[in-house]
Amino acid sequence: MALAGGLGAVIRLFVGRWKGHLPWGILLANTLAGLILAILQLISLQIDDNFLFAVVFVGLCGGLSTYSSVAADTGNYLKDRAYGKAVANLAANLGIPLVAYLLPVALLANLVN
Repeated sequence: MALAGGLGAVIRLFVGRWKGHLPWGILLANTLAGLILAILQLISLQIDDNFLFAVVFVGLCGGLSTYSSVAADTGNYLKDRAYGKAVANLAANLGIPLVAYLLPVALLANLVN
């Protein structure tokens, strides 16, 4: 689990360097973590390997996602009185990963029904 967490953190480190108007790399890392969680949860309905899924869920996705960076970036935007950036950063990092998590489930539900 520690190795998977380390791998996720290293991926986040490299992806997190992508910055622009907002810290896009952190948003990408959080979104990827949500998407990986959703896909693996769908796979776990067919495969029963709790250890493997715990390693990936907790280790890889835990290392890949980071909401402490989101909080720090948002706090810095507030400190700099960049209120629009603060709201956009917080909304994007809460909303987009959630959609990435829910989208595969919704697609599967549509395919089944």
